[in-house]
Amino acid sequence: MINNNNFYRDLDLIFDKLNINDLNIYQEFIDLYTKYAFNYIQNNNLRNDLLVHNFDIQNDGILKYNGILKDT
Repeated sequence: MINNNNFYRDLDLIFDKLNINDLNIYQEFIDLYTKYAFNYIQNNNLRNDLLVHNFDIQNDGILKYNGILKDT
């Protein structure tokens, strides 16, 4: 998970080092971060290949595999 407070603080420090006085460029960086950090469903760069498996615990403590529960 991204800590937003740290990100914005660090971005401010880097932007100050660049010595760029154009706030439109700064806003473009913020917009880019927001687009990819919070709209991850629309982000084509991410691959969502998580498999969720279903197991039952039997009385003897052995796991019984019941197959794939969800393929995202």
